[in-house]
Amino acid sequence: MAVTGRCARSGHSAVVRHVPHCPLGPFRAAALEELELPALGHAGPLPLSPGWANLGGWLALGLLICALAAGFLVRIRQYAAGPAVVRLGNRLEVTSPAPGMVASVVVSPGQRVAPGQLLVQLDDHEERARLLRLDRELEIRLAERLLAPADPQTGESLVGLRAERDLAASLCEARRLKAPAAGWVSDLRARPGEALSPGQSALALVEGSPSPSLLALVPGRYRPQLAAGRRLRFEVAGYPQHFLWLEVTSVAAEVFGPAEARRLLGPGLADTVELEGSLALITARLPEGGFVVDGERLAFADGTPGRAEVAVRSEPLLLTLVPGLRALLEPAPREIGRG
Repeated sequence: MAVTGRCARSGHSAVVRHVPHCPLGPFRAAALEELELPALGHAGPLPLSPGWANLGGWLALGLLICALAAGFLVRIRQYAAGPAVVRLGNRLEVTSPAPGMVASVVVSPGQRVAPGQLLVQLDDHEERARLLRLDRELEIRLAERLLAPADPQTGESLVGLRAERDLAASLCEARRLKAPAAGWVSDLRARPGEALSPGQSALALVEGSPSPSLLALVPGRYRPQLAAGRRLRFEVAGYPQHFLWLEVTSVAAEVFGPAEARRLLGPGLADTVELEGSLALITARLPEGGFVVDGERLAFADGTPGRAEVAVRSEPLLLTLVPGLRALLEPAPREIGRG
């Protein structure tokens, strides 16, 4: 016997077979009815994933697209960095040509000097004593020459004595350190009573206007990528996180070693920076008014050290993270001489 009924859960009508004289056994009638209804009703597919799982998938896809876009748009810069020093004008080092003791210093720091002006006098007692002795002997030989003008021996001795006297005069003059050009006394190191060795700097002169400039030494491998006009970031030593943005004015054409770099820096600063490998020289112009730290304006001093950085190359972040993509995205280099 079939009876039409309505399911309490879904509300759909269904035909339920009912055998009144058939024993139900251990099962309840409601359980048998529930077993029959799914086959007769309109059942849908079973939902296996919740709604938030679909939203999470779209969100992950969006994040992936944003990451790829950032990988192409965000660029990573490569910097050429190295030590740098401040120079005031064109610096000239006045060095001692021979060993000697400083007898007197006749100039002071900041003093304006003319070409040939005496700066430092070294002890020349021996040289002056020898020069005086040769001058007296030369006078005697000249008197003998006047008494016997035809004597060849007197003439030969007179020629040799004059050469010896000229050498003594040049040695005496070498004990006087003079200004090679007009300028200002910038770095006075000589002190009375101090011994100077050959080639040791006694003081420095600044030619022309003492406008500040920057000398920076960066690794020589970056030289092909350096050019005037690039931006340079200078961090003054002793003032961390305080940067000055400058413009590169010139780049040396050649690459040189540490010995030549120390010669360019001068004896006063050669030992203050660590130099190794090949180096390229960069110059930049510094502001005339100095720099400002915590609201206080500070002036540049000759030889102020620091660190310079110049941006030489930039590439997308994705190429930095995945270098293998560079061969696919960058064009192949063309051979010289071929179209």
